[in-house]
Amino acid sequence: MDCRAVRERLSLYLDGELSGSELKLIAEHIETCTACRAELSSLEQTVDWLRRLEPVAIPSGLKDKILARVWATSDSPPLAATQRLTMGWQRVWRRWGRTMSAAAAVLIAAVLIGKAVVSPGLGLKQEAYYGAAGSVATESPAAGEAAPADQRASMYMMPDADVFTTKEMAEEIDRGPGGASAVNTERKIIQTAHLVLLVEKLDTAVDSIQAAVKECGGFVQSSNMFRQDSARGAHYSLRIPVDQFNNVLAQLETLGDVQNKGTTGQDVTEEYVDVDARRRNLVRQEERLLTILDQAKTVEDILKVEGQLERVRGEIEALTGRLRYLDDQVELSTVDVELRERPRSVTTVQMPDENGLIGRLSRAFTGSINLLLSYVSSAVVWSVAALPFVLVGVGVGALIWLFWRRSQNRWR
Repeated sequence: MDCRAVRERLSLYLDGELSGSELKLIAEHIETCTACRAELSSLEQTVDWLRRLEPVAIPSGLKDKILARVWATSDSPPLAATQRLTMGWQRVWRRWGRTMSAAAAVLIAAVLIGKAVVSPGLGLKQEAYYGAAGSVATESPAAGEAAPADQRASMYMMPDADVFTTKEMAEEIDRGPGGASAVNTERKIIQTAHLVLLVEKLDTAVDSIQAAVKECGGFVQSSNMFRQDSARGAHYSLRIPVDQFNNVLAQLETLGDVQNKGTTGQDVTEEYVDVDARRRNLVRQEERLLTILDQAKTVEDILKVEGQLERVRGEIEALTGRLRYLDDQVELSTVDVELRERPRSVTTVQMPDENGLIGRLSRAFTGSINLLLSYVSSAVVWSVAALPFVLVGVGVGALIWLFWRRSQNRWR
């Protein structure tokens, strides 16, 4: 290290602000260089004299006198109120800016840590579903989703009927149009259709659907109305006689713009014939068991035969119910209609409803307040949850700061 580089670092060397390797190099150079040693001695004397000086008290009002003198001798006008305010804010920021920044950083860290620890859920979006009469109902599956098992079962339930014996049920299935027993071997097709319509007015479309179903002799199996965002919608499941299937489908397509349409046909002829054959075999097995029961003489034999009869009759009733269900599905087709109301009409000019606008404004304002309160409560919970982590972090930071200060004093 040459003399020039050493003289540039003598002040830092004297204050102990250099690294250990630089301190060692400068010390070795000073021992061999007379000029640099003299420069260091002169600098030490100057620092010693400055430290011996007594502090001078600043007269009160010196700053104001200096500023007044400057304004009096300068052509520029005094500072405006906004400039003085800006300068005052800058002084406050220089004094408290770091403290406020550190506090804000600690608060943000507390919120983030608390969120990671607690993670409270905020349900902000809920959709209300309405029944056919407009009353609030439980959650309903959207179009295209499978209904729950219990709901599907309720859809397949047959209307209440009189209780028949096993033989009466068998004869009723066997009986053809002319009253004679015959196996119905005509093809069994279950027809279903799915239709999505975009309509101008939902209420008008619903009335048209109900009128069309009543006219063809069908019925509404299920219905629900719902609201999504700013638009309303409805879903109807219709049971239509098979001979009116195409006519009703064509009428429904005229209610609005067709967004999606699909039809399916399921051939259940093989299943129907198989179930009917199994039922007939079980009926004959029941007749044989009844004959054996009449001939049984011991209690043990009677109990065994009755056990077999109970099993056979249960199977017959299950198969008979399946045949009834297949007949019902074949005779009445299913049409699923989903209606979506346009948020804004494209055919007529419509002024916004005053009552509806006030209600929307009220709901929006109330929702914003509730959302704000939810955020505030969540922030409080997160802060409390993060408090132990913040305390540990502050303690570690204090230890690091004390260690750093001690190391700085040691080098000095």
